[in-house]
Amino acid sequence: MRHHNNIEFMSTAIDAKTGLAVLIGHPVEHSLSPLFMNYAMQRLELNCRYLAFDTKPDCLGDTIASMRTLGLKGINITIPHKNEAPKYVDDLDSDARKIGAVNCIYRKGEHLIGTNTDHSGFIHPLKERGYELNAIEVLLIGCGGAARGVVYALWNEGVRIIHLINRTRENAQKFITWCNKSLQDLDIAYIGNLRSIQNKATPECRLVINTTPVGMYPASDDCPLPEEFRLHKGQVVYDLVYNPETTMLLQRARNDGADVINGLPMLILQGIYSLSLWFPQKKDKIISLSNPVLEYTKRYFKGDREHG
Repeated sequence: MRHHNNIEFMSTAIDAKTGLAVLIGHPVEHSLSPLFMNYAMQRLELNCRYLAFDTKPDCLGDTIASMRTLGLKGINITIPHKNEAPKYVDDLDSDARKIGAVNCIYRKGEHLIGTNTDHSGFIHPLKERGYELNAIEVLLIGCGGAARGVVYALWNEGVRIIHLINRTRENAQKFITWCNKSLQDLDIAYIGNLRSIQNKATPECRLVINTTPVGMYPASDDCPLPEEFRLHKGQVVYDLVYNPETTMLLQRARNDGADVINGLPMLILQGIYSLSLWFPQKKDKIISLSNPVLEYTKRYFKGDREHG
């Protein structure tokens, strides 16, 4: 037995039968996925390890192909590859086909199947806390691969009005075009970038979501909303960034009286759902691990602050 920042971590031997699952993105050095995914695998007594590989965009196809050549158990995909990954798999399941973004690849016979577990991971913390989502208005920051899963999940819950903030109008328009094509009756409008919304509050939005990496470690002092933008009591501010645990956006939201959710539960859940696809014979046991894995990872943050 060894310890990671005073957190118990069981060590098992690596041998010739040890499998490998990976996370690919660019960059990935900030990721907590190897920490909690290896913990989950050891709790499940799986002879498998999980590693993160920094993968530049021009290497994406070759890296996904390595799932075949190296016999990888599965692949998770993060920024900035989610929208490009569908090009390199054999097929998409219904969720990924609707969303148009892939964050998980699993095997079905000899075929590589792309799916999206982000939408399930995203929506669960909101439903668990009992927030009513049907017919509310949402302020969405960013429109990358993660945003597709978020909007798809919200649409499934009855959200029909979304105000979009994005750095570039061009990418925002592409995102809106996708929404109009894929999600019936969704009213989504681009309201500008950070400069143009400085004096434009949206108090009617019950839910504010940051899907960008702004505020992520090591740039923890950054915030995706300008200082002039006010949040308020009655709003829920959901930041998909999970490192640091409390981002500048969430600090501001708390100071303004809003409820807050960070990205850690979503991160854990999308990983747990990925594991259940890679090891379907253990699906029930895997899903039951979501809370222990979340608590383990929270203790890591606490240990990091006290000992790091």
